[in-house]
Amino acid sequence: MCGRFACAVDPEVVCCACRYRGHDGAVQQPKWRDNPRVPHYYPSANVAPTNYSPVLVSRKNSKLAADDEGEPETSGNERVVIPMRFGLIPSWHRGEESGMHLSTTNCRWEGILEKKTFTTPLKKGRRCVVLCEGYYDWKKLEKSKTKQPYIIYTAKEKPFLQSENKDELLTKSAGKVSLLKLAAIFDVWRPSEGEPDVYGFSIITVAAAKSLIWIHDRMPAILLSEEEVSQWLDFEKVPAEDALNVIHPVEDLKWHPVTRAMGNAGYKNPDASKPIPLEEAEDKVKPLPKGQMTMASFLRAPGTKRSSTGADGQSSPLKLAKRE
Repeated sequence: MCGRFACAVDPEVVCCACRYRGHDGAVQQPKWRDNPRVPHYYPSANVAPTNYSPVLVSRKNSKLAADDEGEPETSGNERVVIPMRFGLIPSWHRGEESGMHLSTTNCRWEGILEKKTFTTPLKKGRRCVVLCEGYYDWKKLEKSKTKQPYIIYTAKEKPFLQSENKDELLTKSAGKVSLLKLAAIFDVWRPSEGEPDVYGFSIITVAAAKSLIWIHDRMPAILLSEEEVSQWLDFEKVPAEDALNVIHPVEDLKWHPVTRAMGNAGYKNPDASKPIPLEEAEDKVKPLPKGQMTMASFLRAPGTKRSSTGADGQSSPLKLAKRE
């Protein structure tokens, strides 16, 4: 499962970390393409559903990736990086964006060819790669109802980039930085006339590797090699069925516990992905003083009015129709 991840690095660094060798043998660096729906992109250590985050895609795969005047098609650069919405909205959806109640942040590898929501973009070749420093998952503590979040990331040399010097990353360390590359599909939804199209993605999940089964029985589909990334993105030469065959559970990962505050989707502090002491992660929730009510007990108490709006006056998020 992958409902949150971290990508707290600048666009320049993201593109630099995605350098690859093109079909002509030359080293290429994908260009960043702005998304009209995201006038100002902000990196985040806690990317949640509906947030926008960088995605690697073939430049032939969307209008957003179209060539600009500064880079002719003969340049050899076959990829671009575009911020897309976490959670695709099917192209066939009718109504408002807020009326889309399907859970589409993840799609199961085993059933991707069975659901219209995912088969439609897959048949159109809309395959992409989500770029992140790591993804979050929660472990239920044995003696309490509390869940402890962990971030899981690459075992390579430089898994976390946000604390590094940007200039150094773009020069000396450019070839060493490592981002997780997650196989995903995207779709394009056209809202009301005059509004920009919504590009959204769904991360593919597989059965968890043996080393990760302790935290969850699912994990995102991670593409480890350049060959796997190339096959996944090359929708013109690699059929969907063949591309799906490059996906498999991955063992070569590391993890550490992080603050429980990041469980709130609105928590965007840079320390969301930083490690906390293992002793703190394993602490039981201390019991409340005698007579003190929990929020749940308070809401159930007679005479308590329940509201559908949050503290900011906005409507509470709709419950997803289906969770993985």
